[in-house]
Amino acid sequence: MFVPNLAVVEDMDKFRYSVKSNRRIKSVAVARVFKKTGGYIFQLGIVNFLEQLILNLFLVLHCYNRETQLM
Repeated sequence: MFVPNLAVVEDMDKFRYSVKSNRRIKSVAVARVFKKTGGYIFQLGIVNFLEQLILNLFLVLHCYNRETQLM
């Protein structure tokens, strides 16, 4: 049975800044997260938006069909 090497890689950037520059660390950390995963977060938002749009369009079509049947 093959077991992949799942070594935990430690981020060496945490030693770059001193403790007194916490504001800088916070903004740098947020910028890094969005730099690495910004595209994924954006695509996930677009997918959720389009899913809700499609569901609403199906609801409009269903209501239209019900109205035409009742008329």
